[in-house]
Amino acid sequence: MFQLGIDVSKKTLDLCLLREGVKGRVKTRKLKNDLNAASAVITWLRKQNC
Repeated sequence: MFQLGIDVSKKTLDLCLLREGVKGRVKTRKLKNDLNAASAVITWLRKQNC
């Protein structure tokens, strides 16, 4: 199981991905908050094997 946190601001999306059973390992990503943001989030999650 994965947990995804998204902090939304006017200019950026800050993502934090936690994997169940893996202590201390966090993946983060900062993306520009624009019309392509949703597809960029999905692309990043697929690269993380979610």
